[in-house]
Amino acid sequence: MSKIPGKQIAPVFTEDVHCPELYADVKHFAIKHPSKEGHMLIHSSLEGPENAVYARGKAFGRVVMLPEYWSALVDPTTVTVTLTPYGAYQELYVEAVHPDRLVVNTMTRNVTMNYHWVAVGERRDIPSLVHTMTDKAFEENMPSNGNDDN
Repeated sequence: MSKIPGKQIAPVFTEDVHCPELYADVKHFAIKHPSKEGHMLIHSSLEGPENAVYARGKAFGRVVMLPEYWSALVDPTTVTVTLTPYGAYQELYVEAVHPDRLVVNTMTRNVTMNYHWVAVGERRDIPSLVHTMTDKAFEENMPSNGNDDN
C-alpha cells in the first residue's frame, strides 16, 4: 500500500480479494455494463443484507422509466418501491412494477402528481448474499488467496 499523509491508497485488484477489514471514505466498484457492450457501470455501495441496486428520482406523472440497464441487472421479483408525495398529500400507490418502468397512481381525483421515488431490487447476475454464517463456515467459504500456510 502506498502512503499519503493521512491516507492509504490500496492497490487495484483484478481478481477476488479477501480483506479482513476495509475502511474507506467512498466504496466505488465497476462491473461490465449489462446492456452496453464495451462499457463499464460504475456504482458506489450502500450497506445491507443483500446485493441490491437502487434507483431514485422525482416524477410528475404516472410512469417512471427506470435506468436502461435495470432490467438486465435486477431480478424483477425482488423490486420494492417507496413513494414520497411532494408538496401535498396525494394518496399515491404503486399500480405496477415492470422490468423497465414503474406505474404509479393516486386515489385523489384532479391532483397533479408530484413525488419522489426509490426503487430497490436484488442483482440477478450474482448469487444472493449469505449475510449470516458461523465463523467456521465463513472460513471454509472464503476464496483462497493462493497463500495457504498449510
